[in-house]
Amino acid sequence: AWSEGTSDPGSVMNKVINGDFESGTLDSDWTIEQHQAANGTATIDSTNAYEGTYCAKVDITNQSAEDWHLQFYQFGLTTTLGKTYEIRFAARADRPRTAYASLMKHTAPYTWYGGTLLNLDTEWQTYKFTIVASEDNLREARLTTSLANQASTVWLDNVRFSAV
Repeated sequence: AWSEGTSDPGSVMNKVINGDFESGTLDSDWTIEQHQAANGTATIDSTNAYEGTYCAKVDITNQSAEDWHLQFYQFGLTTTLGKTYEIRFAARADRPRTAYASLMKHTAPYTWYGGTLLNLDTEWQTYKFTIVASEDNLREARLTTSLANQASTVWLDNVRFSAV
């Protein structure tokens, strides 16, 4: 399991805490945020992991026109101006759907650092995107998945954020 302060097999330091969800709980490391009519829950799933025993499961029960109205995220990440970062994770859904993954500032003015559109399917797929930090940000960066645009179930696993 890769956690903050340990290296993955590629010797790249992962800054996400419990990104493989192998602690068996979301604890305070992961948060679900809901706005407007969007509604959902986030839990740990032990029946459908991409790798290991556990993964995160997000059930979106009420959708919204804006995908960001329901976000599953971790904040407390740090960026350094001009440094390149790679975000990697595995995801799937109970039906084909789109979602959005991004890295942004957790507080106002919610600076967007970069992201990618996800075309999720019923089979696990791995996703990767890179960003170049536009500012120094000490523990105020948020790695988020925006999911409100469709009622469905989404699973995430092996979430990693590392400097390259």
